[in-house]
Amino acid sequence: MLEAVQRHCELANVLKHRPACRITPEIPRSQKDLECMKLLLNIDPETAVTEGVVFRALEMGSDSSYNLSGQEPQGKDVLETLLDRNSAITVTEKMLQAVRCSADMEILLKHLEPGTPISTDVVAALSKIKSGEGYLTMRPLLNFNPSIRLDPKIVLQTIGHSDGVDALEMLLEHDPEESDQEKLEDLMHKYGKRLAPTHKVRKIIDHAYQSTSEAARKKRFYNLPLTEEDGTEPVGESGDEEPPEKRIRRS
Repeated sequence: MLEAVQRHCELANVLKHRPACRITPEIPRSQKDLECMKLLLNIDPETAVTEGVVFRALEMGSDSSYNLSGQEPQGKDVLETLLDRNSAITVTEKMLQAVRCSADMEILLKHLEPGTPISTDVVAALSKIKSGEGYLTMRPLLNFNPSIRLDPKIVLQTIGHSDGVDALEMLLEHDPEESDQEKLEDLMHKYGKRLAPTHKVRKIIDHAYQSTSEAARKKRFYNLPLTEEDGTEPVGESGDEEPPEKRIRRS
């Protein structure tokens, strides 16, 4: 019965009668709402927490990160509860790849040792999130491990699938020293990206390249083609590659 009930209010009514059975991992894994999962965990503190339950909570994270009123949802702390209840669960790269909101990413990173290597598979998965949450989820990861290298495809997907201006700021801040990867301004020229000449964009670029030794890189940005007046003119594809939408939107 508990697996069949999907709505929060209905599940709350059922749980008032205190189910005679134990809540097995299959029951929270069947839920479609983090608040429902939280109810189940509260009703039975002995519920076994498995990796499958953790992955299910991560899958639902993006749906419950925010609500229409802008208030934090009741289920926001579910992931933390799951990891606290079973300290034997190890945070894996597959979990990091499954994250769909910044709050969950921050929780998982708290359970990793500083300096833990992060593969490009993780950042590649995050760059594919087609919402403003994508770059927000990537930011704490880059802060956790500043040595992460971002290949061109990841950079373009990150800008194309999120707020271009804020993603641009994040990518400029993340510039590993002694990196042989292609610089962001060169990638934008290579793939014909346009720049929205807003005050915020200029401020971001000027802040990123303050020293005289970086004057040439800053000039490369200001030499990019500008967007049309509405700031949404997409650029064409380059060669045989199929890069994501290429635009930098106005703030």
